[in-house]
Amino acid sequence: IEGKGNQFAKAAASSVADSPGQTPFNPLLIYSSPGLGKTHLLQAIGNHVLHTNQKIKVVYVTSEKFMLDFIFAIQNNKSTKFAQSYRNIDVLLLDDVQFFQTKEQTQEQFFHLFNDLFQQGKQIVLTTDRHPNELTHLKDRLVSRFQSGLIVDIQPPDLETRIAILMKKAENEKLEIPYDVTEFLATSFTEDIRMMEGAMVKILALSSLTNTDITKSLSKAVIQDILGDKAFKKISMKEICKRVSRATEISETKLYSKSRQANIVFARHVAMFLCRELTDNSLVHIGNHFGKRDHATIIHACKTIEEKTNNDKHACELVDKIKSEL
Repeated sequence: IEGKGNQFAKAAASSVADSPGQTPFNPLLIYSSPGLGKTHLLQAIGNHVLHTNQKIKVVYVTSEKFMLDFIFAIQNNKSTKFAQSYRNIDVLLLDDVQFFQTKEQTQEQFFHLFNDLFQQGKQIVLTTDRHPNELTHLKDRLVSRFQSGLIVDIQPPDLETRIAILMKKAENEKLEIPYDVTEFLATSFTEDIRMMEGAMVKILALSSLTNTDITKSLSKAVIQDILGDKAFKKISMKEICKRVSRATEISETKLYSKSRQANIVFARHVAMFLCRELTDNSLVHIGNHFGKRDHATIIHACKTIEEKTNNDKHACELVDKIKSEL
């Protein structure tokens, strides 16, 4: 299902799949939080390429599998054969690059492979769970290579798209699920689509095995079992901004604005700091929430508030008060 959150990533993936190695999008790096469809998109590229031209050699591999194969090659004195097996491919689809962090020898091996494939005009597509700038334990020269092509992110889908995903899944499985249950599920899972689909499967299984109707009550029990008590207490960035606005007497509109007025900047920094501390959102997602600001701005805001709460009693009390209200 295509929505605003994955539209750009899907378009880039389609372009690469149609003309691997022939577009400016090389490498193509797709990043997002878990469960939003990176692997699905990566495999779709491979399937499309093979369907179009079966002579093209496509390799899909997880970063963990790449590392384990590399270790096996070292143990058995087959490093040259390992390197050669990857250098003869046309399209490399590498999943979960963040796994390479701290694995220095694997990074070194992949760096040389990357350069070799790139110079041959071969297509490279990578996925990771965060922006390359946030992969702090990857070597700078490897991150630099990743940034030389196109970087696209997949944002969590909006409510309407999540409902459409669930309805499509139910249609494919030839199942009838009440709309109010579908909407309740879509409202409860805002970040992880894989988990949302898993919850639907569990609801269907319970309904079938216990011979009970699919109701919101049954759905609530399943969701609580999967997410725990926090399922119905999850703090949103919008709620944080609302509380900060009330506590600082700065309107929400001004929090999202470009204003550099000192009291507005302070309130905005507090909101960014709390979004980072109280939610699971990445720096990129927080930046997007505050008017597409970059991750460096969020890091600066967090450091500023940390210093201020350590040295300023009033700032510390304000932040603690907002936290307790949330």
